[in-house]
Amino acid sequence: LPACPFLHGFLHYYGITLNHLNPKFILHLSIFVHLCETFLGIPPSITLFCYFFKLKPHPDTANPSILGGAGIQFQVGKKKDYLHYTLVDSVKNWRAKWFYARNMWPPLEIHSNAAPVPNARWEKEPMSMTELDGIRPFLKQLSAMKDQGQNGVGVVASFIRRRVQPLQERV
Repeated sequence: LPACPFLHGFLHYYGITLNHLNPKFILHLSIFVHLCETFLGIPPSITLFCYFFKLKPHPDTANPSILGGAGIQFQVGKKKDYLHYTLVDSVKNWRAKWFYARNMWPPLEIHSNAAPVPNARWEKEPMSMTELDGIRPFLKQLSAMKDQGQNGVGVVASFIRRRVQPLQERV
């Protein structure tokens, strides 16, 4: 399962490994990547991701888990600007049914045997005018899509219908 370059860059940017992500995080990230590539027509962007989302230690700052210890949440006030979709609040016992497959070339970072260590990038929002100017056209495009009724379920249906795995390397 060769991972897409965005996933490699994403993990490196935040200083985490794949085992720090839980299934809900993977789904959020898949929706974001497919939204960028298929609906906005752009490569997935860390800057755009940071505009909408931040990472948080899970279950909490004092005791992040080795498996799934990096959670995801919307930046304050940004949920209304993103596509609407609802995920279940809790997926109890997911660790008993989840597995990580070895990655082909180029390989992902080796799984960490330690909990993720939050850094300043976990809560970073694009603040410079250059960063905001760079994503503003896509925010307008996303707003227009929402006005036309597009939502997160439509994005998921799109990648399922097309048999695309958004985080997989594709030719």
